[in-house]
Parts: sequence; C-alpha cells; structure tokens
Amino acid sequence: MVDTKELWEIEYTKKGIPSSFKEEPSQAVVRFEEYLQKRSLKPGAVLDLGCGKGRNSFYLRKNGFQVTCVDLLEENIQAVKKANLGIDARQHDLAKPFPFADGQFDYAIDIFCFKHLIEESTQKNYLQELKRVLKRGGLYLLTLASVEDGFYGPLLHQSGSPQEHLVVDPFSKIRSILYRREEVEKKFRGLDLIEFSEKRSLGVMHGMQYVRCVLTFIFEAL
Repeated sequence: MVDTKELWEIEYTKKGIPSSFKEEPSQAVVRFEEYLQKRSLKPGAVLDLGCGKGRNSFYLRKNGFQVTCVDLLEENIQAVKKANLGIDARQHDLAKPFPFADGQFDYAIDIFCFKHLIEESTQKNYLQELKRVLKRGGLYLLTLASVEDGFYGPLLHQSGSPQEHLVVDPFSKIRSILYRREEVEKKFRGLDLIEFSEKRSLGVMHGMQYVRCVLTFIFEAL
C-alpha cells in the first residue's frame, strides 16, 4: 500500500490539483493580506502550514512578512529555499509537535492542508499546537472544501465513511474530509471566529473544470 507521503510525491509530479501547478498566490491569502491592511495590522511573523512549493509564502514574504513554512515533502521545502527569499522552510509532519516556541507567530495560514488530516489524533495535535504557537490575538486563515464542492462533493456517494465526509480523490488516491461551516466552528472551538465566507467559482482539478465551493475562515487566538 502506497503511503500518504508517496501519494503526495506522485501528485506533485502529475500536477493535478491547484497547489501542485499554480504559481500565483491563493485568492484567500491575497484577501487576507488586504484584510490586515484594512484593520491597520502590520506584517508580522506568519506560519504557512502545508506550504507546498511556496506560492503563498512567497507572496507574504514579498509583502513584508517574516515567513516560516512547513510541508510534508522535503522536495517542496527545497523548492522554497531555492527561491532565496529569506523564508524559514522546514520539512515537518503535522501529526507531530510543531518545532516552534509558544506564542511565536502573529499569524498562521492553512490553504487546503487541514482537510487532508484524516486521523483524529493528527487533528488533535494540529489544533493543540496551532493554539500554542499563535500569540494571543493572533489570526489564523483556514480554507477548506465544502461538502457542496463540485469536484469533491459527488465523491461522497462512493465514500466508505459518508457520515464523516471522508472522500478519496480518484486520480491521486489522496484522502480528504469535507466540511460544513458549523462543523469547522465546533472543531476549532477555543478560537474566535471573526470572518467567514463561502465562495463558488470555476476551478481546474486534474485537467477538468468544476464549480468549486470553498469555505474560508479567519479565527483569532484567545
């Protein structure tokens, strides 16, 4: 059986999902940076969780943030380092304690990473560590695929655990959990939800176009 890391290595070779082939930053990250500007919040120390090849880390670094990023694949981390932008890039498994100090970050972002954390123990570690490394009042941006997503949603009919919204990408074989707003709020209890949006737009997955449905949250650490 191919493990998760190997599946991601294959995915980044095939370039089927947006994080594998896009170079421009996620629109959620662009809007987040604009949101901070409107609130007169200065760039600070930000943690990019599941950074891929660094498109969002690059954007934030170029906009004055002190960026630290982590990813499961060493190849992705090397790609970030080669950009030579002064980003602290580290290979790390999010199922393990984060290698950072308490209250180290002003901000954290997660663009379609948490949805791939299937095991309850991994989710628990992630949530515990996220709260630990964020400063009080720190902001956390999270994007997830909705149960109504045009690509992932129909896969629920084939799921062995539909009640958990667990789906398997038929192309990459990578597993995901789909969410509703209330489920995310419950799971991230202990953080204060200050912004939410649900956006539908056309997007390409594995060379085909779908109506994507993305849930975007901004939480504040208490």
